[in-house]
Amino acid sequence: MEHVIAWAGSLGAWPLVAGPVYQAAIELHEEEVDRDALLATKDAVPRPRPLSGWWWLLPPIAFLKQPSAAERLPPGRDERRPR
Repeated sequence: MEHVIAWAGSLGAWPLVAGPVYQAAIELHEEEVDRDALLATKDAVPRPRPLSGWWWLLPPIAFLKQPSAAERLPPGRDERRPR
């Protein structure tokens, strides 16, 4: 009888997980995303030069040499500045 109660509890609790996951999937499917524009923008932005792996032998210097996210953005595209 204990097994039946455990299985019934599991089956009863399953909608508590499946319901929100299903709703999230529906909302994400309805979201309009212009993937072509995202890919075109990604291709238009040049990739930063990678930091040589040798610098990671001295991690503090590697962190200092590695450009921050703001420095990697093209001029005029600093996301932190209010517009």
